[in-house]
Amino acid sequence: MKIFDTKFTSKWMKLNTRMILSASILTSVGCKTVSESVQIAPPLPPAVEVKPAPPPVEPEEDLSLGPKVATAPVARVDEKPIPPAQTGIKSGSAVVVAKQFPEPNDLAGVTQAHSYALQARGARGVEWSSALSQRAQLQVRQLPEGMCSFSESKVFSASGEAIFISPAGKDSKGQSRLLNISPKVFVENLIALKAGPFGRDDAGASQLGCDIKKCENNSQIWLCRYQ
Repeated sequence: MKIFDTKFTSKWMKLNTRMILSASILTSVGCKTVSESVQIAPPLPPAVEVKPAPPPVEPEEDLSLGPKVATAPVARVDEKPIPPAQTGIKSGSAVVVAKQFPEPNDLAGVTQAHSYALQARGARGVEWSSALSQRAQLQVRQLPEGMCSFSESKVFSASGEAIFISPAGKDSKGQSRLLNISPKVFVENLIALKAGPFGRDDAGASQLGCDIKKCENNSQIWLCRYQ
């Protein structure tokens, strides 16, 4: 028993010595225990109220060189007014229209109205013919008076000619009056009923001549010859 106790005591003392040396080494290199290594974070500082920034101070106007001179704003290129286009020949302060319609009186523009409508449909335009105009004038004078008695608009068409009849209008008192029929209205009626160069008989015509008969009851008859 004494021999066993001596050996056990010797081993325990050696182990205890080692533990003491290890603890001293850890202490010398700066190791800390768990309770020493855990630190509590300090409390957050109270919130600081942010005040709005004061409005900027406008710089004072420098009048050392005298008051500022007012200048006109610079105009952009696309803001400049475009002058209206002028056609014709200037004579003094007036503008004389260079192009004149070849047709007389109420027929002025009938050739142009025909040409615009024909070209819009892919056909060529027409030109005014004085010879065809004379033939139309003779023919319209020979029309019977019964053709002035229609109460509705009528269109008649044959090879080489087209006739448009417009009855009289009524004024505020119920009296008959002469309607203001334009060449455009005349052509629109020919197109609607496929008469003249807008139909088969005179398709491809290159010339026309027209005349108007104004009846006593304020009806009117438009007649055109085509070739």
